[in-house]
Amino acid sequence: MSPRWQREKIGRLLALVLLLLWVGQPLAAGEPAMGAGGEIGHATYYAKRFAGRRTASGELYDHDKLTAAHSSLPFGTRVRVVNLANGREVTVTVNDRCRPRKIPFIDLSRSAARAIGFLSKGSARVRIIPAVAADPP
Repeated sequence: MSPRWQREKIGRLLALVLLLLWVGQPLAAGEPAMGAGGEIGHATYYAKRFAGRRTASGELYDHDKLTAAHSSLPFGTRVRVVNLANGREVTVTVNDRCRPRKIPFIDLSRSAARAIGFLSKGSARVRIIPAVAADPP
């Protein structure tokens, strides 16, 4: 191996390590996981068959409550969800997890989907705006 090739390899490795360290930094206390204006993403709603089942937070899923599943926001976080097609909005509480996706994604309860007007369509483009996280136990 030539010394130049070794220097380049070490430089790339160092850059990768620094990037991983930066990405892995925890958020400051109270800092939202998203920007203040939220993110534009995709929303769907829970199927009827999940009614009465336990969510990842331990609560029972109730389709009449304004709740949601999100891949990364802490349980108890209140999130404002705005339907971009009609401007209607609803505030929900995160109490479940969904699998991570490439685009911002939230899975709403049926009543939340009805409130912002996409129950008959099945999904919608939305703006997801985290409001306030619950106090830690």
